[in-house]
Amino acid sequence: MQRLYHETLRDGIHPENLGKDFGKMKKEKSITTKLIIIFFVFVIGISTAAYFSYQSFKKDRRRDMEHVLASIGELKVAELEQWKSERLGDAEIIHDNIAFSNLVHRFFANPRDRETAQQLRSWLEQYPDSYEYDQVRLSDSRGITRMSVPSSLPPMTPSISKQIKDAAQSANLTLVDFYLSDQDQKIYLALHIPIFATRNSHRVIGVLSLRINPERYLYPFILRWPTPSKTAESLIVRREENHIVYLHNLKFAPHAALKFRIPLTRTNVPAVMAALGRTGIVEGQDYRGIPVIADVRSVPKTPWFLVTRLDVSEMSGPVFEHLWMLIGFVSALIAAGGAGLVLVGRERRMRFYEEQFRIADALQERDIKFQKLSTGLPGMIYQFTRRPDGSYYIPFSTNGITDIFGCTPEEVSEDFSPITRAVLPADLPKLIDSIENSAKYLTPWTCEYRTQIPGRPIRWMMGKSIPEKLPDGSITWYGFNTEITEFKEMEKSLLEHQTQLLISNVEMKKAKERAEESDRLKSAFLSNMSHEIRTPMNSIVGFSQLLSAPVVSDKDRMDYAKIINDSCRRLLNTINDILDLSRLDAGQAIVKKQSFQVYKLLQELHDVHINAYTQKNLALRIEVNPELESLSMFSDEQKIYQILNNLLSNAFKFTKAGAVEFGYALSGEDVEFFVRDTGIGISKEKTDFIFGRFNQADISAGRGYEGSGLGLAIAKGFVTLLGGKIWFESEEGVGSLFKFTIPYGPTLSDTLKPAPRPAISLPSMKLDWSDKKFLIVEDEMSNYLLLETILRNRTQVKLVHAKNGHEALEIFKNTPELALILMDLKMPGMDGFTATRKIRQLNKHIPIVAITAYFQPEDRQKALEAGCNDCISKPFEVDSLLKVLVKMLS
Repeated sequence: MQRLYHETLRDGIHPENLGKDFGKMKKEKSITTKLIIIFFVFVIGISTAAYFSYQSFKKDRRRDMEHVLASIGELKVAELEQWKSERLGDAEIIHDNIAFSNLVHRFFANPRDRETAQQLRSWLEQYPDSYEYDQVRLSDSRGITRMSVPSSLPPMTPSISKQIKDAAQSANLTLVDFYLSDQDQKIYLALHIPIFATRNSHRVIGVLSLRINPERYLYPFILRWPTPSKTAESLIVRREENHIVYLHNLKFAPHAALKFRIPLTRTNVPAVMAALGRTGIVEGQDYRGIPVIADVRSVPKTPWFLVTRLDVSEMSGPVFEHLWMLIGFVSALIAAGGAGLVLVGRERRMRFYEEQFRIADALQERDIKFQKLSTGLPGMIYQFTRRPDGSYYIPFSTNGITDIFGCTPEEVSEDFSPITRAVLPADLPKLIDSIENSAKYLTPWTCEYRTQIPGRPIRWMMGKSIPEKLPDGSITWYGFNTEITEFKEMEKSLLEHQTQLLISNVEMKKAKERAEESDRLKSAFLSNMSHEIRTPMNSIVGFSQLLSAPVVSDKDRMDYAKIINDSCRRLLNTINDILDLSRLDAGQAIVKKQSFQVYKLLQELHDVHINAYTQKNLALRIEVNPELESLSMFSDEQKIYQILNNLLSNAFKFTKAGAVEFGYALSGEDVEFFVRDTGIGISKEKTDFIFGRFNQADISAGRGYEGSGLGLAIAKGFVTLLGGKIWFESEEGVGSLFKFTIPYGPTLSDTLKPAPRPAISLPSMKLDWSDKKFLIVEDEMSNYLLLETILRNRTQVKLVHAKNGHEALEIFKNTPELALILMDLKMPGMDGFTATRKIRQLNKHIPIVAITAYFQPEDRQKALEAGCNDCISKPFEVDSLLKVLVKMLS
């Protein structure tokens, strides 16, 4: 009783209220018992829940790991299949490539052909650069290396040589499995591809060997593991007799590749299980003797087996961590439950209220500090909320909202419209879409947009916030907005600068390339021109010296004269081409339009070329609709003649057999001319520059055709000058078709009227002008002697010679019986222009023909204006000279 008394005093129970207090104590004891029972039930329940949680987590962990291993195994098997398929696909492409086979055949036939060797090397060098091969070796059917990339390869080992010979003998594509190189003790794979002589031939002329370094191309994706792991590993093995061999170095055995073997009797090793036919998830011990869980499967169409493994200890680690976490959690809950039984009502309530008051004071103090801090920050800090019905409002924001959106925090606490009014209309859809996307996926929100409030310019803003879903279905964001206008302007300026710099770099690079290409082409052109001038000059000089030899037969003399004639004509053609091109470049080409019969022009071209074509056993045919044979057109006859002449010369030059056809047809307002041949054709690589200046299909020293290579450039220039266009169609080895159009004249009715065309025929016999006297004005005695010999042998005309304009004027005054004057234009003293003008003052009718080395059209025009009736350019052909003289005298 004494002890009870002291306890009641300690607990605040007074003796006079003892009965009353005993009742309270009994009631409290009952409550205590109930609380203890509840506590034990709570402990049992927590422990049971923790046990089932542990078991569930353990099963889930194992299931997840099995799924991960199976997925990784399936993915890597698919990658290996794809890798092998791509390599075999590479081999098939090379195997079926006829162009490559032909190139190899040409190289084997003539290894010293540098062009073929360079093309073949360029072809081989693309494989190390573009595909997964580190070494390319081209061998002949005997296994002898003929070319390799890199160039300096060590000699083939006997095993490699045998593989190549086997591939050549079997004529089948061969993929050599992982092997250890005798030279560098590294592991490789190889593709051996037989090369056939021709498309339909079964004779193997060589083998292309592509070596694969798995360290660079295969091992990385085999060993790569998608998630961080200390023990996880992918293994590739193959069965060799009664062992399995690892095909690469292992994580815990760095030098195991093709060296580490495990006998098939160790059936608890996953790699052995795979070799014995097991598939799927297995458990056992790996090559270290450590328990592992693994996914094993075979790689289809290969001798390989894939093992994806993980140590059981690593798989179980999170399980034990989860167990200890549960133990700690349950212990904490039990401790917390025990502590809760100690608390009594009034103390708990008092402490609760005191805590609430303290928290309220702390929150108020924090809000005050937050407001003070945010006042000095740029932009605004906010809480933004989306209600379940899709409407927005801002329950909290700092005063920076006024600077950004032009409204107060109170105005947006229930209404979002002040914000939308400040956002630029063009950016508002993007802003709303970004908010809705963040709400849908609960991803962080970031957006850049523009605002404009009255009286201020457009400004760029950036907002960032983190979403949180509330219990009522609302979504709220906590974040900030700040102005980034200055940053955007700097970004724009930097982008413009970078763009300009990039454009400048590209232009500089293009200019450099154009300059280099122009220099190369001009050098090649000058070299070609030198060849085209020196070659005929060599014949002219050489055979001229032979003609002066004391003993030359008549037959040899005629042959030498013919060679000199042909060389002169070739040299003259080259010079004419260069002068025509220079006039086109300088814009000095003159168009002289007149009405002429088109078909007659084609007949003249046919007559000019038919002898050469006949000697080469080529047919030359005119193809024109009979209804159009009377067609006349109004254009520059001479330039159209030269265009067709150039095209016919090209066709003759590049056609070895068959026929050349040319003609024309009407096409709208144009006459469409064509020249079709059965020659060598033009490759597609050369079609883009075939008409270019200084560009020829072949400007190399080894080209097989003579000529300046300017014919097509001149033809294109003349066609463009006459208002037409030129193009071609060609197939290499079949032939070419060149076409060009020329407007046919002012009206169609004009073209249907046959144009009078006086024909001048030169008799095959000698002309008899013995009753006539000509004056030849020429300061160069060699030129005078040439004219004298031609005219006296062919016409028996009497000749008078003057060496300059003064002598010519005196002879003309004293020789009234003169029938014609041949006038050189460039002479010492009085030139031919002045002499002609003075003669015309005395006689308006005597024919005066200028014979000059001047070539430019303005020089011809100047001679005609001085009073000449016609103009002949040096050098000239005898028949051309006589035709002009016949025309003058008639």
